[in-house]
Amino acid sequence: MSSPGFSRNVNGFRGLCVSLVFLHHVAHSGLPPAADPESLWQLALQDLFMSFGYGVELFFMISGYVIVQSLRRHASVGGFLADRALRIFPVWLPLGLVLGIACVVVGKLGFVASEPAWWLPVVLANLALLPPLVPLPLVHPASWSLSYEWLFYLACAALALWSRSATRSRIVLVLWIVAAAWLIAAIPRSLFFLPGVALALAPSVFAPLQRATWLGAFSLPLMLACWYSTGIFAAQFGTPLWSVVAAGQGIAVLVALLAGTHVFACVGAPDDAGWPLLRSRAAQHLGRISYSFYLMHPVAMAVVKPIVVRTVPEGWPATLVFLAASALVSWALAYASWALLEQRFARWLKSRGTAPASGTAALPQGQSA
Repeated sequence: MSSPGFSRNVNGFRGLCVSLVFLHHVAHSGLPPAADPESLWQLALQDLFMSFGYGVELFFMISGYVIVQSLRRHASVGGFLADRALRIFPVWLPLGLVLGIACVVVGKLGFVASEPAWWLPVVLANLALLPPLVPLPLVHPASWSLSYEWLFYLACAALALWSRSATRSRIVLVLWIVAAAWLIAAIPRSLFFLPGVALALAPSVFAPLQRATWLGAFSLPLMLACWYSTGIFAAQFGTPLWSVVAAGQGIAVLVALLAGTHVFACVGAPDDAGWPLLRSRAAQHLGRISYSFYLMHPVAMAVVKPIVVRTVPEGWPATLVFLAASALVSWALAYASWALLEQRFARWLKSRGTAPASGTAALPQGQSA
Protein backbone atom coordinates (compact mmCIF):
# COMPACT_ATOMS: atom_id res chain seq x y z
CA MET A 1 0.00 0.00 0.00
CA SER A 2 1.10 3.56 -0.64
CA SER A 3 1.82 5.80 2.32
CA PRO A 4 -0.43 8.77 3.06
CA GLY A 5 0.49 11.69 0.84
CA PHE A 6 1.82 9.54 -2.00
CA SER A 7 0.35 10.61 -5.33
CA ARG A 8 0.28 8.04 -8.10
CA ASN A 9 -0.46 10.85 -10.54
CA VAL A 10 2.67 12.77 -9.57
CA ASN A 11 4.79 9.62 -9.58
CA GLY A 12 3.50 8.64 -13.02
CA PHE A 13 4.04 12.17 -14.29
CA ARG A 14 7.69 11.82 -13.36
CA GLY A 15 7.81 8.77 -15.62
CA LEU A 16 6.24 10.77 -18.44
CA CYS A 17 8.74 13.60 -17.94
CA VAL A 18 11.80 11.38 -18.18
CA SER A 19 10.32 9.68 -21.26
CA LEU A 20 10.02 13.06 -22.98
CA VAL A 21 13.61 13.94 -22.16
CA PHE A 22 14.78 10.55 -23.45
CA LEU A 23 12.89 11.00 -26.75
CA HIS A 24 14.35 14.48 -27.12
CA HIS A 25 17.85 13.07 -26.88
CA VAL A 26 17.02 10.44 -29.50
CA ALA A 27 15.74 13.19 -31.81
CA HIS A 28 18.81 15.30 -31.04
CA SER A 29 21.27 12.44 -31.62
CA GLY A 30 21.89 13.29 -35.28
CA LEU A 31 20.63 9.88 -36.39
CA PRO A 32 17.06 10.72 -37.55
CA PRO A 33 16.83 12.00 -41.14
CA ALA A 34 16.53 15.76 -41.44
CA ALA A 35 13.03 17.13 -41.93
CA ASP A 36 12.10 18.23 -45.43
CA PRO A 37 12.22 22.05 -45.29
CA GLU A 38 9.15 22.18 -47.54
CA SER A 39 7.08 19.77 -45.41
CA LEU A 40 5.19 21.57 -42.68
CA TRP A 41 4.21 18.38 -40.86
CA GLN A 42 7.81 17.10 -40.81
CA LEU A 43 9.07 20.44 -39.48
CA ALA A 44 6.30 20.49 -36.86
CA LEU A 45 7.10 16.94 -35.79
CA GLN A 46 10.80 17.78 -35.56
CA ASP A 47 10.07 20.81 -33.39
CA LEU A 48 7.75 18.75 -31.19
CA PHE A 49 10.43 16.18 -30.42
CA MET A 50 12.99 18.91 -29.83
CA SER A 51 10.58 20.59 -27.39
CA PHE A 52 10.46 17.36 -25.38
CA GLY A 53 13.72 18.50 -23.82
CA TYR A 54 11.58 20.79 -21.71
CA GLY A 55 10.49 17.74 -19.78
CA VAL A 56 13.10 19.09 -17.36
CA GLU A 57 10.81 22.06 -16.66
CA LEU A 58 8.06 19.58 -15.86
CA PHE A 59 10.43 17.96 -13.36
CA PHE A 60 10.97 21.39 -11.81
CA MET A 61 7.20 21.72 -11.27
CA ILE A 62 7.22 18.39 -9.43
CA SER A 63 10.11 19.59 -7.27
CA GLY A 64 8.29 22.80 -6.40
CA TYR A 65 5.28 20.77 -5.26
CA VAL A 66 7.14 18.10 -3.31
CA ILE A 67 9.67 20.42 -1.65
CA VAL A 68 6.90 22.42 0.04
CA GLN A 69 5.54 19.16 1.44
CA SER A 70 9.02 18.10 2.51
CA LEU A 71 9.57 21.32 4.45
CA ARG A 72 6.21 20.91 6.18
CA ARG A 73 7.00 17.43 7.44
CA HIS A 74 10.57 18.08 8.61
CA ALA A 75 11.10 19.30 12.13
CA SER A 76 14.21 21.26 11.16
CA VAL A 77 15.66 22.93 8.09
CA GLY A 78 18.85 20.95 8.61
CA GLY A 79 16.81 17.75 8.46
CA PHE A 80 15.22 18.93 5.23
CA LEU A 81 18.62 19.61 3.61
CA ALA A 82 19.96 16.26 4.82
CA ASP A 83 16.94 14.55 3.27
CA ARG A 84 17.57 16.36 -0.03
CA ALA A 85 21.24 15.37 0.04
CA LEU A 86 20.27 11.73 0.59
CA ARG A 87 18.00 12.00 -2.43
CA ILE A 88 20.55 13.52 -4.82
CA PHE A 89 24.07 12.46 -3.90
CA PRO A 90 23.94 8.66 -3.40
CA VAL A 91 23.45 8.39 -7.17
CA TRP A 92 25.24 11.50 -8.34
CA LEU A 93 28.54 11.14 -6.47
CA PRO A 94 29.41 7.62 -7.74
CA LEU A 95 28.29 8.47 -11.27
CA GLY A 96 30.03 11.85 -11.32
CA LEU A 97 33.25 10.31 -10.02
CA VAL A 98 33.19 7.56 -12.65
CA LEU A 99 32.56 10.10 -15.41
CA GLY A 100 35.29 12.37 -14.07
CA ILE A 101 37.78 9.50 -14.12
CA ALA A 102 36.63 8.54 -17.63
CA CYS A 103 37.25 12.11 -18.80
CA VAL A 104 40.79 11.91 -17.43
CA VAL A 105 41.39 8.55 -19.12
CA VAL A 106 40.26 9.75 -22.55
CA GLY A 107 41.99 13.11 -22.14
CA LYS A 108 38.86 15.23 -22.29
CA LEU A 109 36.86 16.95 -19.59
CA GLY A 110 33.23 17.63 -20.23
CA PHE A 111 33.84 17.13 -23.95
CA VAL A 112 36.40 19.94 -23.87
CA ALA A 113 40.12 19.26 -24.07
CA SER A 114 41.76 20.38 -20.83
CA GLU A 115 45.13 20.57 -19.18
CA PRO A 116 45.75 17.82 -16.58
CA ALA A 117 46.10 20.45 -13.85
CA TRP A 118 42.42 21.31 -14.34
CA TRP A 119 41.09 17.78 -14.03
CA LEU A 120 40.95 17.50 -10.25
CA PRO A 121 39.36 20.88 -9.45
CA VAL A 122 36.88 20.56 -12.30
CA VAL A 123 35.85 17.05 -11.26
CA LEU A 124 35.51 18.13 -7.63
CA ALA A 125 33.44 21.15 -8.69
CA ASN A 126 31.15 18.86 -10.68
CA LEU A 127 30.73 16.52 -7.73
CA ALA A 128 29.65 19.55 -5.69
CA LEU A 129 27.22 20.52 -8.52
CA LEU A 130 28.83 23.91 -9.08
CA PRO A 131 28.85 24.01 -12.92
CA PRO A 132 27.22 25.70 -14.77
CA LEU A 133 26.72 28.16 -11.90
CA VAL A 134 30.47 28.65 -12.18
CA PRO A 135 32.10 28.73 -15.65
CA LEU A 136 33.50 25.20 -15.70
CA PRO A 137 32.72 22.30 -18.08
CA LEU A 138 30.16 19.66 -17.16
CA VAL A 139 31.23 16.01 -16.88
CA HIS A 140 27.57 15.00 -17.30
CA PRO A 141 25.34 16.84 -19.80
CA ALA A 142 22.29 16.74 -17.50
CA SER A 143 23.89 17.68 -14.16
CA TRP A 144 23.10 21.36 -14.72
CA SER A 145 19.51 20.65 -13.65
CA LEU A 146 20.72 19.20 -10.35
CA SER A 147 22.59 22.46 -9.74
CA TYR A 148 19.35 24.38 -10.31
CA GLU A 149 17.59 21.99 -7.95
CA TRP A 150 20.12 22.72 -5.22
CA LEU A 151 19.73 26.46 -5.67
CA PHE A 152 15.99 25.95 -5.25
CA TYR A 153 16.46 23.79 -2.15
CA LEU A 154 18.75 26.39 -0.57
CA ALA A 155 16.32 29.19 -1.39
CA CYS A 156 13.46 27.24 0.20
CA ALA A 157 15.60 26.44 3.24
CA ALA A 158 16.49 30.11 3.68
CA LEU A 159 12.84 31.14 3.53
CA ALA A 160 11.90 28.38 5.98
CA LEU A 161 14.57 29.59 8.40
CA TRP A 162 13.12 33.08 8.22
CA SER A 163 9.55 31.87 8.69
CA ARG A 164 10.49 29.73 11.70
CA SER A 165 12.58 32.38 13.44
CA ALA A 166 11.28 34.26 16.45
CA THR A 167 12.17 37.64 14.94
CA ARG A 168 11.15 37.86 11.31
CA SER A 169 13.03 40.80 9.87
CA ARG A 170 11.22 42.43 6.94
CA ILE A 171 14.55 43.50 5.50
CA VAL A 172 15.69 39.87 5.33
CA LEU A 173 12.46 38.91 3.57
CA VAL A 174 12.80 41.74 1.05
CA LEU A 175 16.39 40.71 0.32
CA TRP A 176 15.27 37.11 -0.17
CA ILE A 177 12.53 38.17 -2.59
CA VAL A 178 14.98 40.30 -4.57
CA ALA A 179 17.53 37.48 -4.72
CA ALA A 180 14.88 34.93 -5.75
CA ALA A 181 13.52 37.23 -8.46
CA TRP A 182 17.03 37.81 -9.79
CA LEU A 183 17.77 34.09 -9.93
CA ILE A 184 14.54 33.37 -11.83
CA ALA A 185 15.34 36.18 -14.27
CA ALA A 186 18.94 34.99 -14.70
CA ILE A 187 17.94 31.32 -15.01
CA PRO A 188 14.64 31.44 -16.97
CA ARG A 189 14.10 27.68 -16.88
CA SER A 190 13.81 27.85 -13.08
CA LEU A 191 10.57 29.80 -13.57
CA PHE A 192 8.75 26.45 -13.62
CA PHE A 193 9.41 25.69 -9.97
CA LEU A 194 6.64 28.22 -9.26
CA PRO A 195 3.56 26.28 -10.49
CA GLY A 196 4.43 23.35 -8.22
CA VAL A 197 4.97 25.65 -5.24
CA ALA A 198 1.67 27.42 -5.92
CA LEU A 199 -0.28 24.15 -6.12
CA ALA A 200 1.27 22.91 -2.85
CA LEU A 201 0.52 26.16 -1.01
CA ALA A 202 -3.01 26.76 -2.30
CA PRO A 203 -4.53 23.55 -3.71
CA SER A 204 -8.09 24.84 -3.42
CA VAL A 205 -7.32 27.67 -5.84
CA PHE A 206 -6.52 25.13 -8.56
CA ALA A 207 -9.53 22.88 -7.92
CA PRO A 208 -11.55 24.43 -10.80
CA LEU A 209 -8.75 23.54 -13.23
CA GLN A 210 -8.95 19.90 -12.11
CA ARG A 211 -12.57 19.49 -13.19
CA ALA A 212 -11.55 19.03 -16.82
CA THR A 213 -8.23 17.25 -16.66
CA TRP A 214 -8.66 16.09 -20.26
CA LEU A 215 -7.73 19.64 -21.29
CA GLY A 216 -4.21 18.85 -20.10
CA ALA A 217 -3.74 16.92 -23.34
CA PHE A 218 -3.87 20.31 -25.07
CA SER A 219 -2.12 22.47 -22.47
CA LEU A 220 0.94 20.19 -22.34
CA PRO A 221 1.89 20.53 -26.04
CA LEU A 222 0.94 24.22 -25.85
CA MET A 223 3.35 24.74 -22.96
CA LEU A 224 6.13 22.87 -24.79
CA ALA A 225 5.55 24.71 -28.07
CA CYS A 226 5.43 28.19 -26.52
CA TRP A 227 8.46 27.63 -24.32
CA TYR A 228 10.38 26.15 -27.27
CA SER A 229 9.52 29.20 -29.39
CA THR A 230 11.32 31.49 -26.92
CA GLY A 231 14.68 29.89 -27.68
CA ILE A 232 15.53 29.38 -23.98
CA PHE A 233 17.32 26.10 -24.38
CA ALA A 234 20.85 26.61 -23.11
CA ALA A 235 21.68 24.45 -20.09
CA GLN A 236 23.38 27.31 -18.29
CA PHE A 237 22.58 30.83 -17.07
CA GLY A 238 22.35 31.75 -20.74
CA THR A 239 19.94 34.37 -21.99
CA PRO A 240 18.28 36.30 -19.16
CA LEU A 241 14.50 36.39 -19.05
CA TRP A 242 14.23 40.14 -19.52
CA SER A 243 16.05 39.99 -22.87
CA VAL A 244 13.61 37.32 -24.07
CA VAL A 245 10.67 39.53 -23.12
CA ALA A 246 12.34 42.54 -24.76
CA ALA A 247 12.73 40.50 -27.95
CA GLY A 248 8.96 40.17 -28.22
CA GLN A 249 8.61 36.73 -26.61
CA GLY A 250 6.83 37.91 -23.47
CA ILE A 251 3.46 36.49 -24.56
CA ALA A 252 5.04 33.11 -25.32
CA VAL A 253 6.66 33.04 -21.86
CA LEU A 254 3.36 33.91 -20.16
CA VAL A 255 1.34 31.35 -22.14
CA ALA A 256 3.95 28.66 -21.46
CA LEU A 257 3.83 29.39 -17.73
CA LEU A 258 0.02 29.41 -17.61
CA ALA A 259 -0.26 26.25 -19.71
CA GLY A 260 2.34 24.54 -17.53
CA THR A 261 0.41 25.58 -14.44
CA HIS A 262 -2.73 24.00 -15.88
CA VAL A 263 -0.83 20.81 -16.72
CA PHE A 264 0.44 20.44 -13.20
CA ALA A 265 -2.94 21.29 -11.70
CA CYS A 266 -4.28 18.30 -13.66
CA VAL A 267 -1.43 16.14 -12.38
CA GLY A 268 -2.18 17.25 -8.82
CA ALA A 269 -5.78 16.02 -9.06
CA PRO A 270 -6.86 13.17 -6.74
CA ASP A 271 -5.68 9.72 -7.77
CA ASP A 272 -9.18 8.68 -8.84
CA ALA A 273 -9.13 11.55 -11.36
CA GLY A 274 -6.48 12.89 -13.69
CA TRP A 275 -4.91 11.06 -16.59
CA PRO A 276 -5.25 7.24 -16.50
CA LEU A 277 -1.91 6.98 -18.34
CA LEU A 278 -0.09 8.30 -15.27
CA ARG A 279 -1.52 5.53 -13.10
CA SER A 280 -0.49 2.74 -15.47
CA ARG A 281 2.03 0.16 -14.26
CA ALA A 282 4.62 1.31 -16.82
CA ALA A 283 4.35 4.96 -15.75
CA GLN A 284 4.51 4.02 -12.07
CA HIS A 285 7.59 1.86 -12.56
CA LEU A 286 9.36 4.48 -14.65
CA GLY A 287 8.38 7.14 -12.13
CA ARG A 288 10.07 5.20 -9.33
CA ILE A 289 13.36 4.89 -11.21
CA SER A 290 13.08 8.22 -13.06
CA TYR A 291 15.92 9.99 -11.23
CA SER A 292 18.36 7.20 -12.02
CA PHE A 293 16.99 6.92 -15.57
CA TYR A 294 17.46 10.67 -16.06
CA LEU A 295 21.13 10.45 -15.09
CA MET A 296 21.92 7.10 -16.70
CA HIS A 297 20.33 7.46 -20.12
CA PRO A 298 22.89 9.95 -21.54
CA VAL A 299 25.64 7.53 -20.47
CA ALA A 300 23.83 4.62 -22.13
CA MET A 301 23.34 6.63 -25.30
CA ALA A 302 27.01 7.59 -25.43
CA VAL A 303 27.91 3.89 -25.35
CA VAL A 304 25.22 2.65 -27.71
CA LYS A 305 25.45 5.31 -30.44
CA PRO A 306 28.96 4.46 -31.80
CA ILE A 307 27.99 0.79 -32.03
CA VAL A 308 24.79 1.61 -33.92
CA VAL A 309 26.58 4.00 -36.28
CA ARG A 310 29.12 1.31 -37.20
CA THR A 311 26.70 -1.59 -37.60
CA VAL A 312 23.28 -0.30 -38.74
CA PRO A 313 22.37 1.49 -41.99
CA GLU A 314 21.94 5.21 -41.44
CA GLY A 315 18.58 6.94 -41.38
CA TRP A 316 15.48 5.47 -39.78
CA PRO A 317 16.94 1.96 -39.30
CA ALA A 318 19.79 3.38 -37.20
CA THR A 319 17.38 5.70 -35.37
CA LEU A 320 14.96 2.94 -34.38
CA VAL A 321 17.72 0.54 -33.32
CA PHE A 322 19.35 3.35 -31.34
CA LEU A 323 16.05 4.15 -29.63
CA ALA A 324 15.35 0.53 -28.67
CA ALA A 325 18.89 -0.34 -27.59
CA SER A 326 19.34 2.90 -25.64
CA ALA A 327 16.01 2.42 -23.88
CA LEU A 328 16.93 -1.13 -22.84
CA VAL A 329 20.44 -0.24 -21.62
CA SER A 330 19.17 2.91 -19.89
CA TRP A 331 16.49 0.92 -18.08
CA ALA A 332 18.98 -1.73 -16.95
CA LEU A 333 21.43 0.88 -15.62
CA ALA A 334 18.62 2.90 -14.04
CA TYR A 335 17.06 -0.08 -12.29
CA ALA A 336 20.43 -1.18 -10.93
CA SER A 337 21.16 2.38 -9.77
CA TRP A 338 17.74 2.68 -8.15
CA ALA A 339 18.04 -0.62 -6.32
CA LEU A 340 21.67 -0.31 -5.23
CA LEU A 341 22.20 3.44 -4.79
CA GLU A 342 18.81 5.09 -4.27
CA GLN A 343 17.57 2.30 -2.01
CA ARG A 344 20.35 0.30 -0.37
CA PHE A 345 23.13 2.91 -0.29
CA ALA A 346 20.76 5.68 0.85
CA ARG A 347 19.34 3.43 3.60
CA TRP A 348 22.88 2.58 4.71
CA LEU A 349 23.73 6.27 4.95
CA LYS A 350 20.60 6.88 7.02
CA SER A 351 21.54 4.00 9.30
CA ARG A 352 24.88 5.73 9.93
CA GLY A 353 23.06 8.50 11.72
CA THR A 354 22.37 10.85 8.81
CA ALA A 355 18.60 10.30 8.71
CA PRO A 356 16.85 13.69 8.90
CA ALA A 357 14.48 14.52 11.71
CA SER A 358 10.96 14.51 10.39
CA GLY A 359 7.63 15.57 11.77
CA THR A 360 5.85 12.74 9.97
CA ALA A 361 6.77 9.63 8.08
CA ALA A 362 8.70 10.25 4.90
CA LEU A 363 6.91 9.79 1.61
CA PRO A 364 7.74 6.68 -0.40
CA GLN A 365 10.49 6.76 -2.98
CA GLY A 366 8.25 7.48 -5.92
CA GLN A 367 7.01 10.69 -4.34
CA SER A 368 10.34 12.22 -3.38
CA ALA A 369 11.67 15.02 -5.55
